Amino acid sequence: MGEVIDFKKEVKSIPFYYSNVFSVNVTPYDVTIDFGIKTPEQAKSSSGEFEKKVRVTMSLTQAN
Repeated sequence: MGEVIDFKKEVKSIPFYYSNVFSVNVTPYDVTIDFGIKTPEQAKSSSGEFEKKVRVTMSLTQAN
């Protein structure tokens, strides 16, 4: 589900993604944010499920 980007080598080629939904999960050590797409059919249901496209995880020290 993801790409690891070496920013020192690929700063000019960072991919862009469209997202219309996200979820955040915080633990005592890190924070994870999932970005994705929720279709109109999924939006009508009460479930929190969506198609995850990008995941960003960082330590809480980095997030401050």
